[in-house]
Amino acid sequence: MMLIIMGYNVGRLRKRAGVCTMEKVAQRCIVCELERSDGIAICEQFICQRCEQEMVNTDVQDEKYPFFIHQMRRIWLRKDA
Repeated sequence: MMLIIMGYNVGRLRKRAGVCTMEKVAQRCIVCELERSDGIAICEQFICQRCEQEMVNTDVQDEKYPFFIHQMRRIWLRKDA
């Protein structure tokens, strides 16, 4: 079973000998498109921790801001597809 949450260390739940553990799973970041295992999931779309931190600390006047907005819109487009 895949666990999709808003939080860090998105992964897969494993049950062995009656004990549940979280196994990190690398996923492709919707922003940088690299495989990473730490980050957040929003509407089943993964954003790595590095991109999340960069977006949070980017000023609206920064030249990267429109890129981040474009990438985030992809979440809503995939959700409505």
